[in-house]
Amino acid sequence: MGDDNTKYITKDDLQEVLDNVVAKMISKMGEIGKKVDNEVTALKLEQGRFSSSLNNIQTQILDKQGRFFSDTFNSSGDRLAYKFCFPKYDGPEDSLGWLHKAE
Repeated sequence: MGDDNTKYITKDDLQEVLDNVVAKMISKMGEIGKKVDNEVTALKLEQGRFSSSLNNIQTQILDKQGRFFSDTFNSSGDRLAYKFCFPKYDGPEDSLGWLHKAE
């Protein structure tokens, strides 16, 4: 039963092993964090380029259709911008009727 080849580990040895493992994990997490940061930065740049390209294409399409300015009419006569006229309450009349108009 007694095995003479049994090795015992001391508390200090165990602490050293654990410290090394934790240090390696922290190092790997730092590397992964840097890679994630680089990918996020690349995605943000790509998104910016895509948004800029899309805006350029939309501007070109609107310009070709003669609808670059919002107050011009297209070929069917429809306005691109709409103006809403809301009723104004001036005080002397009953406010209940004014509220129904505003709804």
